[in-house]
Amino acid sequence: MKIAYVTPYFFPSIGGIVQHVYDLAKALIRDGFEVEVHASAAYPPHIPNRIKRYRSIFDDIVVYYEKEYFPTLIRQFRKIKISHKVDLVHIHNYDRILASSTILKTEKEKIPTLITLHGSLLG
Repeated sequence: MKIAYVTPYFFPSIGGIVQHVYDLAKALIRDGFEVEVHASAAYPPHIPNRIKRYRSIFDDIVVYYEKEYFPTLIRQFRKIKISHKVDLVHIHNYDRILASSTILKTEKEKIPTLITLHGSLLG
């Protein structure tokens, strides 16, 4: 089974969501699952602004750093479903364009989707 995590933050950022997604991904990889992470806000600062998507590997986890640009993300998730055969999408937080566009795409493609909210809903 292949699981795609969608999160606003991932390494090199530091924080609770980053650590949570990292721990989940490492545990699932250890149990034999395929995992990829899609992050936006942690886009590596050394990558030129004209590049909209950057693939990296962090501690055996495949990470795609995405620019938050709605039409580009829809096309990217179309490619993910076809080429990567994602079986489940797990979204962390719902307050970013990356998460919102992912939900639109997963509903259309009928990919099971799980959302984990972090922090307070009241601010």
